[in-house]
Amino acid sequence: PRRIRFRSPENVVSEVRESQCEVLTLDSPQVLVSCVTYPSGAVGILRSSASGGLEMMDVDLTENVREGDRVLTSRFGGTYPDGLLVGDVVGVETGQSGFGQKLRIEPAADLSLVSEVLILLPARD
Repeated sequence: PRRIRFRSPENVVSEVRESQCEVLTLDSPQVLVSCVTYPSGAVGILRSSASGGLEMMDVDLTENVREGDRVLTSRFGGTYPDGLLVGDVVGVETGQSGFGQKLRIEPAADLSLVSEVLILLPARD
C-alpha cells in the first residue's frame, strides 16, 4: 500500500494508506494549534505539556486571561476552522522567560477515548 508521511507540526494526519489514515490528537507532541481565549481574546499556541496535559504558550502578558475562559481554535493557524472548542483555562502563569503567559488547558473532550475520526473533504467540481 502507498504511504505518505507528513512532517510539519501543524498537520493532524500523520500517515495515509489506501483506505485509512492515522490522525494525531491535540495532545500529540507534534501538534501545534493557534488558539484564542474567550471572552478575553488572548492569542497563543496550544501544545501538549511535559506533564501530559495541554498548555497555551506565548500569550501576551497584557492580556487579562482568567481561569474558566474558553479556548477556541483561531483562524491564524490555517489548520483548523475558526471557533472549534478546545477546552477551558484552568491555570495562568508567567512563562519561563517572563515574556508571556502560559495557560494550562483542560480539554473539552477526553482524548484518550477517541478511537475513530471521520474526515470530511470538500466536494470535487
